[in-house]
Amino acid sequence: MSQSTLIPVKEAIRSARDYMQSVYKGEPITHLLLEEVRLSEDERHWEITYGFDTQREYRHGINRLRTTRSILDGDFQDSEPTPKFIREYKLIVIDAHTGEVERMQIRTV
Repeated sequence: MSQSTLIPVKEAIRSARDYMQSVYKGEPITHLLLEEVRLSEDERHWEITYGFDTQREYRHGINRLRTTRSILDGDFQDSEPTPKFIREYKLIVIDAHTGEVERMQIRTV
């Protein structure tokens, strides 16, 4: 395939970003950042990875500073876990000739 028939990479990136914003419309996603862009080996697809922070919290570990302080104060009960926010990555596959989004999938890093 000829390179001249491909949509420009910036157009593919814009298409992927617009798609992400429409899919998650009304849901708070923050720090949407372009992470990776790759043209498939057969030059049929732009593979674009976006990362973003979700508002879903998870509990991970114990708040060590608070636990140490509690122990020093004589309170040996575990303190509340510290909330963390999850960074997610999505791979958006764009047709390299039309600019249409073909699919979105979870990207693990």
